[in-house]
Amino acid sequence: MRRASVPGAMLALALLGACVSAPARPGRGVAVRPERTAARPRAAPTAAATPELPSGPVAAPATDARSVNSSIVVSVAPLGVAPYDGQTLPLVSPDGRFVAVQTGEAPTWATVLAQRDAAAPLLTSIEVYDLTAVPLKRVEWPAPLPPGLLLGASTGSGWFSAERVLPDGARTVERVAWVTGAPESLGADSRVLAAYTEGGGLSAWTDRASDGVDAALVIRSEGRESRRSEPGVSYMRPLVDGPRRGVFAFALGANGALEVRRVEPAFGASAIVRAKRTIARGADALVAHQAASGASVPPPALQGEPEGPSEAPLLLYFDPGAGRMAVFDASSGGVTLLARGSIAGCWLRDAGGLALFLTTPEGLVFQRFDREPPSRGAPGGWRASPTARVLAEPWVARATTDPDRPFVLIGPAGPGQESLLRLAAMRVVPSGPER
Repeated sequence: MRRASVPGAMLALALLGACVSAPARPGRGVAVRPERTAARPRAAPTAAATPELPSGPVAAPATDARSVNSSIVVSVAPLGVAPYDGQTLPLVSPDGRFVAVQTGEAPTWATVLAQRDAAAPLLTSIEVYDLTAVPLKRVEWPAPLPPGLLLGASTGSGWFSAERVLPDGARTVERVAWVTGAPESLGADSRVLAAYTEGGGLSAWTDRASDGVDAALVIRSEGRESRRSEPGVSYMRPLVDGPRRGVFAFALGANGALEVRRVEPAFGASAIVRAKRTIARGADALVAHQAASGASVPPPALQGEPEGPSEAPLLLYFDPGAGRMAVFDASSGGVTLLARGSIAGCWLRDAGGLALFLTTPEGLVFQRFDREPPSRGAPGGWRASPTARVLAEPWVARATTDPDRPFVLIGPAGPGQESLLRLAAMRVVPSGPER
């Protein structure tokens, strides 16, 4: 198996977070339109002060010829900077109002991967910042979260997920309110619950005994549960595909075979694996985490848009063998490789159909994703168009439901500022003469 060769800083930046899927405003065009503000000096962050935006432009436009042929126009505006632990990317609320960051000492990989020798991350903390405030402002909760919490991988309109490692080795999943910081626990008696996700009336997570090895997949809907467990197979990082009533998950076998799977609940019986594909051999839990961390499903169809071929069960993920982002089609079992060297991605749906913003070492790029024409009576597969570089820096995009800024960008603050991240808002704008 060939692992992706990417700089450590970009790996920490791009592969340790997930992207919220949401429709963006339709747009088309032929250029990139950055919005800049006057540079301001950055004060050193303290516990009582909010970090300021570092000096310099928030994002540099791409200047190569491929940008001229782009089918999209974007504008970018700064939001500010936020602290983080140098390892885990923030979670952005679906409406784009808040960002949750993990700060302090980065947890061990055993803790991140929910392994048996996981240690409680007592020097790690979670903070929430208000993205609508200028400058960025920390949300002050009535009471701080207790120590020992890790930032999770899922968000909802009123909450984000976190995981608490208990002294006896058990692990609970918490839903923490964005505004109040109040945690709601799923609970676990000598169990290790991890990777909680929900959407469209379904929720899913992984579950194993605190002294066990293999994690099962649990799917819940309206109080009913369906489980999937197999000897020698450990499930990791499920992702609910709510509009299509299914779950994608990554399954790591004892022989090191890593599969991406489409699983559907069968309440009262074992959940059913509808499709699977081996994406790496000789893998371990860290490789599985790398593949799953940036996974996302396409946003729902735009209002008034008929359901069509684009509604196939698709999963965007990082393919360890190919060393780039890819899309798995559970209806056919096929995989379509995306931009070379891409390490993170985010779906976009506009009047032209499905597309993606992809993070590459060369910058943020745009790539269309649509159907191949049918051949000899057989339905066509998928094709990814040539890429168009949008921004010259490797920003990671997160989608929101805010029509005025449907994407939040996350990027490094700069050399010597490894404990800070820059945040910016990006929107798709209609094409036309430069304003």
